[in-house]
Amino acid sequence: MDFWFDKFDGENEKWQRLFILHSKTREFWENVEEAKLLIEDAFKKFPKWHLAYSGGKDSTAVLGLLWEMGLNDKVELFNICDDRAFSFHIPYLKMMAERYAFKLDLRNLGDTLEKDFRLDEASSWQLKDLAKYIDEIRDKKNQSSGVFMGLRAEESKKRKFLWSQTLGVADKNKKGLWYCNPIMRWSANDVFAFLLTRKIPIIDVYRRTHLWGDPRKIRYHDATPRNFASEGRVAWLRYHYPQEFLRIARNHKELLDY
Repeated sequence: MDFWFDKFDGENEKWQRLFILHSKTREFWENVEEAKLLIEDAFKKFPKWHLAYSGGKDSTAVLGLLWEMGLNDKVELFNICDDRAFSFHIPYLKMMAERYAFKLDLRNLGDTLEKDFRLDEASSWQLKDLAKYIDEIRDKKNQSSGVFMGLRAEESKKRKFLWSQTLGVADKNKKGLWYCNPIMRWSANDVFAFLLTRKIPIIDVYRRTHLWGDPRKIRYHDATPRNFASEGRVAWLRYHYPQEFLRIARNHKELLDY
């Protein structure tokens, strides 16, 4: 089974046509050029940068921009993962780093699968502790290196508010750490148009449109076996990735009821 792809096919060809048409618009090309200018500006403000690379479509688009600009030897990919992610997550990250000649700083937190799936008070605190630990790792990384991120204002009101003043331009936060969101003003159409026209491999999740009919509304880390906030998400995982579902269900038998 292929867990990543560079074009939609079969029943999803309509999305392929839509995104390719969008790639021919003036809006798309202006957004691509603006993102590149923001990246150039970031290097003028601070000498060293890395990409917070989740493996999702948005951070992969930023990876593609950096590669297209010839900056793959100046920017390191950075990812913090654990066993709650898909089993093909790490192979994808490594494949992308090798294919586009980036260095990869991969931090593996070890086993967390047994503890944090039950949506009860205990697991809630475990997740908060884990998030705090991850933030500490990120802050330490960012002390010596600015971070490019694939955040987009379109995805949530919170993101739109947080980045409304900087508009994606490289800036310091309250801790004095450098951040830049070069695709902050991109739409999901821009992201898919960029990836598909460059034939950049995308993680397979975005082609799984059953239950989530629109690939633009699929978020990679909402689909991964991390936390189950609804029966629908469990059903989605069981339908598309039965082996991943069974891997989790070995420790969480209650999921077999869905």
